Amino acid sequence: MYKAIQVIPGEYYQPIYASFIEPPRQGPERYVLDGDYDLEKWQTNYKLLLDQVIPLTSSQRTLIEESSGWDLKTYLKAHLSNLKAVK
Repeated sequence: MYKAIQVIPGEYYQPIYASFIEPPRQGPERYVLDGDYDLEKWQTNYKLLLDQVIPLTSSQRTLIEESSGWDLKTYLKAHLSNLKAVK
């Protein structure tokens, strides 16, 4: 799943407040899933597996659920490392 992430480089832009001498800046890169991967199905399977292994009332479960990323790459990386830890 992690290998299916496709990186789309950020577009270049010229800030409004910048002078004409300053070179254009590159925006942040975006991440999308390449291929036929279904992120919602993967998330459901991830949660079902955690439910079987770690009870909802466990302190470890709350630590695992707090570890998430704000973009697709760090989100998947955190969840995959959680699965390795559970293993």
